[in-house]
Amino acid sequence: MDIADYSLSEDELLRVPFMGADAESIALSLVYTATASNSNLFPPQNIYLTKQYQYSATQILNLTPVSNIAGSSYIDITVTDEHGGSGSHQFTVTVDPVPDPPILSRINTYTITENDSPFYIPIELKDHDQFFSPDSKSITIVNDSIMIKALSSVQNNLVNLSLMGMDCNNTQECTINTIAGETSSLTLSVTPVMNAFGHTTISVTAIDSYGLTDIKRFDIIVRPLPVENTPPIAFDKDIGIDEDKYLYIKLKATDQENDDLTYYILTPPNHGSITKTNDTVLYTPNPHYNGPDSFTYKANDSHDDSNTASIMITIYPIYDPPVAHALNITTCENIPKNLILTAFSPDNLPLTFQIKDQPTHGILSQGTPYITYTPD
Repeated sequence: MDIADYSLSEDELLRVPFMGADAESIALSLVYTATASNSNLFPPQNIYLTKQYQYSATQILNLTPVSNIAGSSYIDITVTDEHGGSGSHQFTVTVDPVPDPPILSRINTYTITENDSPFYIPIELKDHDQFFSPDSKSITIVNDSIMIKALSSVQNNLVNLSLMGMDCNNTQECTINTIAGETSSLTLSVTPVMNAFGHTTISVTAIDSYGLTDIKRFDIIVRPLPVENTPPIAFDKDIGIDEDKYLYIKLKATDQENDDLTYYILTPPNHGSITKTNDTVLYTPNPHYNGPDSFTYKANDSHDDSNTASIMITIYPIYDPPVAHALNITTCENIPKNLILTAFSPDNLPLTFQIKDQPTHGILSQGTPYITYTPD
């Protein structure tokens, strides 16, 4: 066997054809084994032999280097014949390095409350280039441009960011030195902007000396502080109405947060009735009543009740004419009949009676306390 030295790039597969010979044996009966001096580069499971085709005497040595590792190793191939005789050949395989991008660890979403204290996020960085001396990494933090609502104004920034670690100087950029295959750590300081809440996305970028990058993005959600509710304010009202009339009354209240309001009657009127529809009340005084009346109400904004407000009502008197009562009488022919006239005054005024029309078949004579009917 005569196998030349080989070189390949990192993470590539190498296939080396060769064929052994023995003066006393058939080539197909020879047995081959292969080993590597650098098992970190070529572990046993990454070395195997195959035939070029089924009955071929040509062997194929398949070599797969460990991912992301560069270096060199001696490869020893041993051939053994059917009588136990053996021979070996050694050659060198060099795995040339290929720059690998840095790897940033995943960063989860963070949820905080408006005006919280600063909090800290660990940033882990790994470099797989294990052939070179330590590689320099540059970390850049970018706060995406997001409009945030804070109460009624707009904040341009939701959080302030700075990296903390060796040679970072609490800025948004810093450079750290990494050791190949090992993990380096930084700390990202996040300070919420005062009186701002909402959502923003943060990008963390690692750039190595070859310009290869890795970017991890994560979200920060800033929840608003609970807002203390201001109770609504209900207003008193004085109104007037004529006796025996009805009136629609608009209840009034204001709320600082402009919440929807619901109105409740607390004390009904003593001299009338009310029917409420949303914020409107239909008030009807009792028949023939005049004088003062009132009722009370409150408003609720689904959080708190308002103060108790009063509706003061004055019912003005209106003159009500008296109502005379009809009478049905029976008497015998030529027999006079005494009658007592009755009537009602809604205003409780004294009443006097006066004959308006005489009967057709008799005569009415007015006396005290009777009126006498005398038939024809």
